[in-house]
Amino acid sequence: MNILFLTIARFDGIDAHSIYTDLLRCFRNNGHSIFVIAPLHNSINKTDTVVKDTSTKVVYVPVGDATGSNKMLKKGLDQLLVEPKYMKAIKKHFNSIKFDLVLYSTPPITFSRVIEYVKKRDNAKTYLLLKDIFPQNAIDIGILSKKGLKGIIYKYFRNKEKALYRISDRIGCMSQANVDYVLKHNPKVSAKKVEVCPNSIEVIDKSVSLFCSRYLYQWH
Repeated sequence: MNILFLTIARFDGIDAHSIYTDLLRCFRNNGHSIFVIAPLHNSINKTDTVVKDTSTKVVYVPVGDATGSNKMLKKGLDQLLVEPKYMKAIKKHFNSIKFDLVLYSTPPITFSRVIEYVKKRDNAKTYLLLKDIFPQNAIDIGILSKKGLKGIIYKYFRNKEKALYRISDRIGCMSQANVDYVLKHNPKVSAKKVEVCPNSIEVIDKSVSLFCSRYLYQWH
């Protein structure tokens, strides 16, 4: 199976340890091919950087400051500029690859056109790893509101959020409370496609040997 993972989070290679790379390695170690589009934040390099091995290909795309901004509103606007760059990268680097599954997480909520393009082109299944419920969290902390100019911006991002939910075949939430929230505030979303999908992590054995345990006990 060919799996495409889209992220704007820092991606230090598939062998690094994070909630996303640990999940991707699980797929890779079971014989699947992994393809990733990830960001190069604030890079002086203006062209894509490609890193690949026998089972993994990562395309790093220069994106500016889509996650580094301290202002959530600016971050959201920066994320809008990422989507066309990722679309271009898919057409350039993965044009001959037929994807079976597209994985992506929030943030951002602005990848709906990219995901829909791959889904229609390849008849791929799509899975949203829902980590961040935006723009509601921006309302909660006072960055956005439902009135005035901020209300217009909120409605725009809210429509982006709805589009992302619509094109996702499955939506994995971090808890049952998140599942309940999504279904309550998005009545058009089928309950059949929303499920609990907590963070994935590869357990690393950090146990100490019996000899070390005795040594530490005596030392103390």
